[in-house]
Amino acid sequence: YMISCYNKGQYIVEVFCSSKTVNGNVTENKQTYYLSKDDVTNDIIGMCVVHDLTEQRQKERDSYRKNLLIQKLCDKYDGVSYVRLDEGIIIDYQLDSIFEYWKDERKQQLRYLERVKQFADKFIIEEDREKFKKGMHPEVIKEKLKESSFYHLDYRIEEDGEIHYFSARVVQDDTNTKEFCVIIGLRNVDEMVRQHKILEETLRYAEHA
Repeated sequence: YMISCYNKGQYIVEVFCSSKTVNGNVTENKQTYYLSKDDVTNDIIGMCVVHDLTEQRQKERDSYRKNLLIQKLCDKYDGVSYVRLDEGIIIDYQLDSIFEYWKDERKQQLRYLERVKQFADKFIIEEDREKFKKGMHPEVIKEKLKESSFYHLDYRIEEDGEIHYFSARVVQDDTNTKEFCVIIGLRNVDEMVRQHKILEETLRYAEHA
């Protein structure tokens, strides 16, 4: 096969395979063959360079899982952001509804805690403001995610003189082992609250009857 590749003018051939180390671990490898001809013997010579792709392929799989989770959240949430909590860096994936406010490039330069404070002071009703600031603090999020695979926080927003119910859902990016990173989804739950109130009212009527 190598000789046929050389004869067709293909002088670099890549082969991907898995192999076992002496310890029994499976590694993913790329073997790159550089083909040339010996001027004296006319033999076709292949110099093989082996690259260990195990770590790279794991990162690719982790990235795919993370992006899939973010995509699922984007389908259900009004705002979805990826946050590197220790550095305070935010990457926004989706900003709908009230979160259009954050599409301004200058606002996106804010660190995580700065944005939490500004968002709370500008939109969240006074009764829920401190609860939101405290609940979305990195140290609180870390503690909550030690207890459960996700963490959620309910709060209320005032927009155009109306009160709206929102919920924040936080999940840890367990593919990142070097930093504490989370994906935060924010969504309007007015309809869920309305249905819940109807259910409670119906139950009270039923108990009274």
